[in-house]
Amino acid sequence: MPGSPSQPSKNNLWLYIVIAVVVLALIGGAVYWFGFHKSNNDNPSGGGSGTTSTSAPPATTPAAAVQGYLSALAAGDAAKALSYVSTKPTDTTFLTDAVLAAGNKIAPITNIQIGAVAAGDVQVTYSIGGQQVSTDYQTTPYQKQYLLLAAVDTMDLSDIYQPGIGMTLNGVTLDGLSLSQASLFPGSYQLATTNSLLAFTPSTFVIQSPSDYNFPDIDTELAPTSQATLAAAAKAKLDGCLQEKALTNSCGFGMNGIEGSGTPDPSTVTWKINSGSDSFSTTQFQTQYASPTTVTGYNNIDLTETVKDTAGSTYTFDTFVGEVTIDITDPNNLVVTFD
Repeated sequence: MPGSPSQPSKNNLWLYIVIAVVVLALIGGAVYWFGFHKSNNDNPSGGGSGTTSTSAPPATTPAAAVQGYLSALAAGDAAKALSYVSTKPTDTTFLTDAVLAAGNKIAPITNIQIGAVAAGDVQVTYSIGGQQVSTDYQTTPYQKQYLLLAAVDTMDLSDIYQPGIGMTLNGVTLDGLSLSQASLFPGSYQLATTNSLLAFTPSTFVIQSPSDYNFPDIDTELAPTSQATLAAAAKAKLDGCLQEKALTNSCGFGMNGIEGSGTPDPSTVTWKINSGSDSFSTTQFQTQYASPTTVTGYNNIDLTETVKDTAGSTYTFDTFVGEVTIDITDPNNLVVTFD
């Protein structure tokens, strides 16, 4: 009929339907893509601070978060342990599988028992070696999971650090590190040095929990077998000096000259030990507080030097060996001096 609106053909109708379906699919895909990536970017349980997170199921309860965290420490999985933490530590130097493995070898984390849970606070007991720990961890909800608010202890290791001795903590060298804010997992830690003449007392300590502030006093001392080595080095140095044909030997003691107008004959110099032991076997060597590579000991050896001049006249000089100082920076090249 003239003037009547035309009806769309069946082919055009199907075209409109197809277009509508495609548009709706594109809109749905965009919404999914944006939501997926936003969720992943906002999720704090992903890897951070150079740590790649081990896949772990989300902890849907506070107890599950604490159990998962401590179980990961016991298994030596640092990345998995950090996946249960709400805020990643900025310092991860000691938050590694290797450090955990070294600690678990000394004193493993065992017997994890979850206790009461109240307002996200989880009471828990566990053992680190033979040491029983009773503490609590605070958790916080995030999306559909729970995360730990605090999981590492921040400590100032600069108080125990000694330069120049190859000091390590659970195998990690401390030289060149910023040690004032070191992050440590709960567990066992061992100090060591590449200097065979030195040792630490105590050499191991335990971090019970993230809130543990009982850091032990650690002294740098001579290893038990060092006394004999140092005594032998002192004896060898003294013996060598007493064999020298010089008025003043390389140990620093002897005559500066002879009286009168005579000319000394150095080839005639001899030394005699009047009293004391040149073996230094009874000398107690000790490290100096500010410099553990400087060792001192005290002895009292009375000596007499004898020399003739070119005319055959004899002269004597009495002295003694008191303090012995040994630089042990290089255990294979000990530097002995006498005062």
